Amino acid sequence: MKHQPAPQVEYRAVRGVAGVETLAARGLRTGFDLHFHDTYSFGIILSGVERCDVRRSRQLFEPGTVPMFNPGEVHDGGPATPEGWSYRMVPLADVASACGYADQSHLNRWFVRIHGTTPGRLRRAFFS
Repeated sequence: MKHQPAPQVEYRAVRGVAGVETLAARGLRTGFDLHFHDTYSFGIILSGVERCDVRRSRQLFEPGTVPMFNPGEVHDGGPATPEGWSYRMVPLADVASACGYADQSHLNRWFVRIHGTTPGRLRRAFFS
């Protein structure tokens, strides 16, 4: 039987962006119960495949994909394969603050000016 390393979950500072931390998780083979984030949150799948039930739909996130969640959007997460998955997640409000935006709504207004839509609408367009 091959030894499988224990999952690692830790918060890490983002180099070059003071005050922003990411949640880094490696080798996850268990899931997260239904939950939500207080702010827009996004991550990147580093390896493996994550299964996520969100808005009555099952999503599979493969390496290189970027899961995005609106504030209050209830979802879960878990491994789609026995090998588990690894990812990094960051709350957008922390990034906005570190980049000099007064708050998340300030960032949201600039996002709309540049992209013509809100982050939430852009996310829904990707998953509809």
